[in-house]
Amino acid sequence: TDGSYITEIDYYITPQYTNGTYDSCKQVSVPSTGQLAMDIMCGTWTSTRCTAKRWFDYMGNKNTPFVPFQINYKYTDPANRFIPANPPVTPCSKALDENTPACSCVDCESSCPAPKPMPQPLGPFKILGHDGYAVIMFCVFLIGSGLFLFVVLVIPHAGSMADLMRGRGTDEVRAAVGRRLAGVDRSPHNTLGDS
Repeated sequence: TDGSYITEIDYYITPQYTNGTYDSCKQVSVPSTGQLAMDIMCGTWTSTRCTAKRWFDYMGNKNTPFVPFQINYKYTDPANRFIPANPPVTPCSKALDENTPACSCVDCESSCPAPKPMPQPLGPFKILGHDGYAVIMFCVFLIGSGLFLFVVLVIPHAGSMADLMRGRGTDEVRAAVGRRLAGVDRSPHNTLGDS
């Protein structure tokens, strides 16, 4: 009541707490602005360059409109004189209490359901220890070649077919087809009733 008040404090805190708190909050978004909370709460650093230390330093800066007096965060592990604050950090995927829900998957990656593991890739296609596609193509080649040779060498009229395939006798065939189409056939025909 004598008019004295605090203008500045030193607050000893562990890096584990500041880093854990920052990691829990860094992806939280502010729906009304469409920004991440760290864009607003980390000053000029914004969310892209913000770190735990920069965030706490900004939140302790008396020139920030949210801070009533200067808070100097002293990041230290337990020392001789001071025991730094190290409260438990509640991860964003867990509720703070029974009245407060955990952050959603949009704000907290660890709240998202884990995807199913990717299936193991199949091994290469093999037939009898060899590349399966090469074996199949070799079999198709053998069957095709065998059928071709069978048609050319074994079937009785295959010789004339083979000649046609080789280009021999094409003029005679064209002439015969042309005569038949023209209705002129020089070979004698016996019709029924002719003697």
